[in-house]
Order: sequence, then structure tokens, then C-alpha cells
Amino acid sequence: VNKAEPVKLVDMPGVAKGSDRKIISEGAERIAEKYAEMFKSSQKCRPPHLNIDNLRDALFASNAIKRHNLKTSKAVEAWMLAKNQSLADLYKDPAEQE
Repeated sequence: VNKAEPVKLVDMPGVAKGSDRKIISEGAERIAEKYAEMFKSSQKCRPPHLNIDNLRDALFASNAIKRHNLKTSKAVEAWMLAKNQSLADLYKDPAEQE
């Protein structure tokens, strides 16, 4: 059975700049280390779980590091945590706010 996984756009030669790939990869790794229980090895994992390669590819495809001027992996990590918190606040249960 062929279990080959397709190459992600961020990993294709000549597509992403090496510096961008490094910042994205290190930022995703920082999140994966911090929240290891949320990451699965399968690229077809279901929410709420993530796959690190899919996360890296989504960060690249969204052009987040350019649009938000993220220059370091720590900045990528902080941006992802801030976005996650803003989504958590947006969907907070009204009963919890009392």
C-alpha cells in the first residue's frame, strides 16, 4: 500500500524563501512542543487536532508572515496564540461570562 504523502507547497524547491520556511517551521514547532497533545502524525487528522506539516503549509499559503510582518519564530508563535485567544473570546459561552 502506497503511504506516500504529497509534498507541501512550503517545502517545494523555489516556492518559499529559505528564511520564510525557517521562521514558519520553527514557529510551528514551538506550538507543537507547547501543545503536543493537539498534534497528530496523520495529515488527515480531524479537528481539534493538527498536523504540523498542514499547519506549516497553511501559514505559508495564508502569507501570514508577510501580511503581519512576522520576522521571527517567536513572533509567529505569539501571533498564533493571539489569534487562538481572539477566536476563543469570540466563541465564548455567554453562560461563562457571568
